[in-house]
Amino acid sequence: MTLVSVIVPIYNETERLAICIESLLAQRYKELEIILVDDGSDDDSLIISRQYAKEHPGIRLIEIANSGVSHARNVGIAAASGTFLTFVDSDDVVSSEYVGNLVQAIQNPEVDLAAGLLTFSNLETSTSNDSVVPNIIGRDEAALQFADSYGWYCCGKIYRRSLITAYSIRFNENVAVCEDLLFNYEVLQHCKHVALLKTADYLYWQGENSATNSLDNVRWFDALDAYKIVLTLSVENGALLRTLSFNCDYLLCEASYRLQAVSPDEQGALLRKMEDVAALLPQPRRYSLQQSIKLALFKLFPGVVMRVRRRRVAK
Repeated sequence: MTLVSVIVPIYNETERLAICIESLLAQRYKELEIILVDDGSDDDSLIISRQYAKEHPGIRLIEIANSGVSHARNVGIAAASGTFLTFVDSDDVVSSEYVGNLVQAIQNPEVDLAAGLLTFSNLETSTSNDSVVPNIIGRDEAALQFADSYGWYCCGKIYRRSLITAYSIRFNENVAVCEDLLFNYEVLQHCKHVALLKTADYLYWQGENSATNSLDNVRWFDALDAYKIVLTLSVENGALLRTLSFNCDYLLCEASYRLQAVSPDEQGALLRKMEDVAALLPQPRRYSLQQSIKLALFKLFPGVVMRVRRRRVAK
């Protein structure tokens, strides 16, 4: 069997950390090195991690000063020795087939990245009955699929480590939100082929205090910086630019809503950031009827749309 490195960045996740680690220990695919990177936790997360590392030889624990999730993932990448890499957030859960399904999809030597769907759920365990026969596609089509349905998350994906190493690909440590977008966009520039699975073995959990859900968290607006970069890089790819533009337009609707929650002293700079990104969107913007309706609803009823989006928050 081929060794897979599972990188788990951890910061103050006492409540769900054990559940996450147990789901990794329950993998049917056993050739794993589980790399826990504690990012300066000041709760009991480090105690939990040390106990698991002591009891399970397949778990390695790296302790670092608090520097953010991107740095923690980069530390994990540098420490990894597996042929393949996958990332699991410390508050998420994966089914017992998660790693095995992804490994099966990336075994083709022409495939450098494989991705499954994510499940947004409060369930603690999951099983997938969907087909595990991968759809192998080119990187341009994969980018469209990521932008449209699979998401730009690094979670739910597996990477050929030799590609990450050869091109020194790392997470941007200056971006707190949508750092996954930048990472995967760069990975795709170097991929030969991508394998997509219809399985949904990754259960994604969003805590109410995360940057994604805290309405007054100014770092959320880093997402606009990420989109500014990829929109600029995609200017020659019309199909991808249109898809990314819709994603960004939708993000700008959310930014307008969030702007009301941040300090008045910070609103001016954030508004200018929004205007800079909006200026990069193609004109005219040709969206599908469904996309146009989604945007219109967000603009007309932002509070309602945000409440629906935030139902994913754990209770």
